[in-house]
Amino acid sequence: MPREKLKTVKRFGVRYGLKPRRRLDEIERGYRGKRLKCRECGEQRVKRVMAGVWKCSKCGTKFAGDAYRV
Repeated sequence: MPREKLKTVKRFGVRYGLKPRRRLDEIERGYRGKRLKCRECGEQRVKRVMAGVWKCSKCGTKFAGDAYRV
């Protein structure tokens, strides 16, 4: 069984252990990966501004959501 690469957390090297790095990798892939769907216009142009704040680059709508997922 091939191991999944921890792409977004390579910056930590071997520090902090494997389990915390896997959790962080899963979280970061959620909000750094593909853009999410806007609630107002329906386009996939939502980006995370800061923890809990999301903004659509098409219609300019800002809204609150979860810290890492809309």
